[in-house]
Amino acid sequence: MRYFKAICNICGATVNIDVAEFPGEEAIESFLKVNPPCPGNHINVENHGDWLIEDRTIYEGETQTEAEWVANLKKDHQHVVSNDDLSSYLAERCIAIESFAFGACVLSNGKVADFARSPEGKRYYFWND
Repeated sequence: MRYFKAICNICGATVNIDVAEFPGEEAIESFLKVNPPCPGNHINVENHGDWLIEDRTIYEGETQTEAEWVANLKKDHQHVVSNDDLSSYLAERCIAIESFAFGACVLSNGKVADFARSPEGKRYYFWND
């Protein structure tokens, strides 16, 4: 796979953009012209992104899949939950979110759930008991 990395200037999400057979610079310019919305967890009022292509490098090789990334996160953390599933996961365990601190969740059980972005741009929360 040939790809470049795009970073959202709003939330910091990093996504890998597959350039297929396009020349690298042409693919980057096309992406910036289309300016797609960020998959991160913020509101795109104007339905477009605010992207930074840091070094304009075209990388070659396989990227880590979503499943591999989650599996690696689970090696170090007892709880790994996607943003989409967080509310139901906590409710099943009678845990509430008491507040947010710089994006991390302060939980009613005294734990802090930190977060990270997956290769697909999804937010995952994780913590240990």
